[in-house]
Amino acid sequence: MSQGDAVWLLPTILQDSGEYICTRRSSSYCSKVSLHLKVVKRSEANNISYPQKAFLFSSEKIVCPNLENFIQNNTNYELKWYKDSTRLNMDTKKFAALNGTNYLLINPISMNDSGYYTCEMTFEFEKEQYNITRTIQLQILEQKKKNIPVIVNPDERITSAALGSPLTIPCRVFIGANDHSDFDVWWLANNSYIQNIYPDRRIKEGETGKFVENNNRSIEVPLIFDSITEDDFHTDFRCVAQNGSGNRVQTVTVKEKKKDRQLSWYLAVTPVTLAVLIIGGVYLNKYWKQRSTKGYIVANS
Repeated sequence: MSQGDAVWLLPTILQDSGEYICTRRSSSYCSKVSLHLKVVKRSEANNISYPQKAFLFSSEKIVCPNLENFIQNNTNYELKWYKDSTRLNMDTKKFAALNGTNYLLINPISMNDSGYYTCEMTFEFEKEQYNITRTIQLQILEQKKKNIPVIVNPDERITSAALGSPLTIPCRVFIGANDHSDFDVWWLANNSYIQNIYPDRRIKEGETGKFVENNNRSIEVPLIFDSITEDDFHTDFRCVAQNGSGNRVQTVTVKEKKKDRQLSWYLAVTPVTLAVLIIGGVYLNKYWKQRSTKGYIVANS
């Protein structure tokens, strides 16, 4: 209905409750609109209030609803705000309401801010002023604390592997005991998804494992190499863990595993040394045998 179709009941009483029918006729049509009106006492404001919710310790807005038909092009309208029939003081940092806006800003929200709020707007009709009110029931909700993902493994940025050998790099993410938010864990190769870079599945992600230790939960996604190639030494592999609170990235570089030069030298020299010792032992043995066969000459008296 437009403003001209409004019916004003001032003041309202409990007996005004009931169904009202508005009939509009013209030369071509006739229409009826039915409206059910319920008048309640102020103590029963919850029956006609608009429920709204706000999060604890946040900055929230309470909206004064259903003002569209009364505001029209008036951008300078002013709302008066009450809490439990007490006018709110807008001179403090706690509450703020600007002219031309249909909301009350509360910063920060505390548990004491729950309750019933009333917004009041003065409306002029046929040179008469009327007060329009809306009642809002504000419920305060505590925000659930969410854990930002923590990558506990791999804990080093470099891992070694030999050419042609298999390799598995696990990515384990700590979740916590009470966090039930969704976590996503995946691997990247040079900022591209593994399945896109390696369609042959030479490198692939393993199945997601779930673990519980000392009532703390964690999940693990391994990166599996069937066989290390030269290209793997020039690729940055990244484990990404993400939930609604944030994300973490751990970069791992695969380096070629070098042979131990000292051990290689030792293994190369050992046969030569052994041969020298054997030959030396043979000659030494012959020398002592020759001396033993010669004996000693004793002079006659």
